[in-house]
Amino acid sequence: MMSYYAKAKGTSIEKSIQSQMQAELSGAGMYFSLARLAKEHKLNDVAEKFIELANEHAQMTSFYAEFCGRYPLEEHKFWQFIKGLLKSEYFGKKAMSEFADAIKKQDFLMWQK
Repeated sequence: MMSYYAKAKGTSIEKSIQSQMQAELSGAGMYFSLARLAKEHKLNDVAEKFIELANEHAQMTSFYAEFCGRYPLEEHKFWQFIKGLLKSEYFGKKAMSEFADAIKKQDFLMWQK
């Protein structure tokens, strides 16, 4: 399989590709949100279609990221990056827990009453 890694990096279209990547990422989030709403309304077939669309947008996002060389390819840098992700996920989980507590205090979540 031919690698597309970093083929657009440093080219005149790199910024356009990065903009498209952000649009795809936004689309994935939107479709996942619509799927959740559809499930709340018991529209499971519709929710499945939205999830399919979200996954397609997420796949395109990953392609654009690879095309622009957004993540390191070299083994040493790759594993350094992964270690950084682990730290980010740990602190992100902690921050989300604090955020969830703040939401509960605001009584936004009806099932918390």
